[in-house]
Amino acid sequence: MKTWILSTVAAGLVLYFGGFLIYGLLLMDVLANDAMKDPPVMWAIPAAQLLGGGVVATTLSWRDSADFMDGAKAAAAVALLISLCYGLMTYASLDIGTTFTHIGIDAVGTVVLWGLAGGVVGKVRGRA
Repeated sequence: MKTWILSTVAAGLVLYFGGFLIYGLLLMDVLANDAMKDPPVMWAIPAAQLLGGGVVATTLSWRDSADFMDGAKAAAAVALLISLCYGLMTYASLDIGTTFTHIGIDAVGTVVLWGLAGGVVGKVRGRA
């Protein structure tokens, strides 16, 4: 349980700060549309990233990943599926200007973020 908590917090931190760099700075103008809240609900961002860290930590504990590359590859694969799932559901059901370009860009950003988070979780699990 201690390893899972440490892994969740570590992955949540990677997702939070990495998300700021990738989505908040690098991709903000590319993915911006009228549906974005201004300002965003700030408490929900770290809460969501911590929950995402929990998904990564749980998935990698089931897989018994215990090194950086194994964790990164597994988390990136899960991230691709989740990102494309939610992207296509958003495209299908919400009228917020989502395009296939947005879905692809978001999938790449999510794979990079979750891959890094998975690598960190693998390192944490390998040291436990």
